[in-house]
Amino acid sequence: MTLMIMVVGAILIATLVAVTMFNSAVTSKTRAEMHVLASADAGIDMVIGLLEGKTYEQLASVCGPMSFTINNDAVTVTTEYQVGGSTKACPSSTEVASAVTISSTATSGNVPVANEVVSRTVEAVLYATPEQVDLDKAIFSEDSTIITSNTYVKESAPGEEDAHIYTNGGFICDSQQVVQGSIIAAHGDIYFKNDCDVSTSVWASGSVEFASGTHVYGDVYSSTITADPAITISGNNAYVGGSLIANGTIDVKSEVTGNIVSLDGSVITRDGTDVGKNVFAADGIEFNKKTNVDGNASTLTTIATNPTFVNGNNYENVVVGTATAETISVALKAGTKVEVAGGGNFKPSMTGLPPALGYPAEVQDPPRQQLPILTMDAEDIALWQNDGYKVTITSSCDAPGALTAVNGADYGSQGKALVIFEGCSKPVNFANNSVITLQGDLGLVSTTGFRMDNQTYIKSTVSPRPDMHWIVPADSPNVTWPWPTVGTTGQSTPQCASEAARTVDGMILQDIYFQKVKNDGANVFIYTPCTAEFTTGWSSDTDPFTGQIYAGDVDLHNSFDLKMTKVNVPSNADKTPALNKLANFQLISRYDLFS
Repeated sequence: MTLMIMVVGAILIATLVAVTMFNSAVTSKTRAEMHVLASADAGIDMVIGLLEGKTYEQLASVCGPMSFTINNDAVTVTTEYQVGGSTKACPSSTEVASAVTISSTATSGNVPVANEVVSRTVEAVLYATPEQVDLDKAIFSEDSTIITSNTYVKESAPGEEDAHIYTNGGFICDSQQVVQGSIIAAHGDIYFKNDCDVSTSVWASGSVEFASGTHVYGDVYSSTITADPAITISGNNAYVGGSLIANGTIDVKSEVTGNIVSLDGSVITRDGTDVGKNVFAADGIEFNKKTNVDGNASTLTTIATNPTFVNGNNYENVVVGTATAETISVALKAGTKVEVAGGGNFKPSMTGLPPALGYPAEVQDPPRQQLPILTMDAEDIALWQNDGYKVTITSSCDAPGALTAVNGADYGSQGKALVIFEGCSKPVNFANNSVITLQGDLGLVSTTGFRMDNQTYIKSTVSPRPDMHWIVPADSPNVTWPWPTVGTTGQSTPQCASEAARTVDGMILQDIYFQKVKNDGANVFIYTPCTAEFTTGWSSDTDPFTGQIYAGDVDLHNSFDLKMTKVNVPSNADKTPALNKLANFQLISRYDLFS
């Protein structure tokens, strides 16, 4: 009996020793794993530190494999750079890398008791953050733009005059519009129908026409050589606070505080036109019915007047300074008249003109600008993540799920959310009178577009004022970008399939449509390569549309109130940065690889 007890005791002791040794081995291995994991993490940190402050051309100096000894562990770090559509361990000094994956493997020595080597690997993915490209227009349209009925495009702050409208087509101001900036129609005409006010300058490749009551407080430029006249100001109470400059003929009935210059055509003034400075026309000047020129008038041919007296009333035409031409009407009253063979080629000297205008040789077309190509691929999404946006992907495309997904979005640690709608068969739509509540900066992305019927209420109490983005990516279905557009020096133009081809259940794919919008506290950015349309305006009892609209076609109706505010768009970055620019890599993800 005693012997049996002793045997059992020996077995128990042996078992306890084995268990103790096993637990010690496990504990040693676990500690070693934690140790090498920390070493692998440190290897990642060391390479991230080496990347800091590097330009694209300097990235060739931060390439794996690299070997370190950290905490007595052997650490090997490799790099895999994304360069264009391929990956390589090391970019050359002439290549631009958009991302890098860093892999760090730490290996211990022999672990006591466990009697084995422990190894752990950590990977990190970083994306370069190129400089953002400035978006400086209140409205940018690839096609012709029509603004109707009491639309007010306001400057960002008093005196800024930065609410610019740019179109690669033409521009029509229908009635009672105010634009506190410039208007450029790079490939079309500009027509002011009734009571339109522009605080700075107007420049068209086609003709410019004023009807009743239009005031432009800067210059008016036209480069057309085919339209006749190139500039027409025919309505009552029109006013130009700068100069009229065109290649073709200028026909004017208004007050012009600056100069009137036709480089290749003629100048015709009517019914009490008052010119604050000088008049020049290559092909003749005709003063009608009480024109007054406070400076000089010159032409290569003839200065005519018609008439001087009507029904006994004196409609004398006056040039206060010198009139120079081959022949000059005897009825013209001038400080000095100079008739000379070949006339007078005295083009007024002017300062402050756009360098690209081409004056005094020939008025050039406005420089064409391309609608930004805002795609939303993995690299683009990474730029949003670099900026602090937490990404949510949802397939809830209709009411009420779409609104629930937006209002329930995860804003992450930096108060920024990017909601990407996927798998939609028609435009994302919310229920009537939906309220979108912003908890910070919010981006909405849909390749099928957005349609908001009735009133949509954008609401925020967040400070500072958050940004809200509505984006239909440039590479959405039904959209192509032929390259290049003829005569645009390598620029491309979005082409959307016909509305009939894009219509589903009465909604047009890839468009952004708002029936009526109410805004309280957000800066809003609209982007689509197709059409952005607002049909019944902006609620007058809240903030204006504060932000920017960039679209293939912009259609604003009925009391639309827009205040220019630049909105940060993280993915609108320079995709071909100069090699001497900082790469500015930002960490996107970091994870352990378990073997």
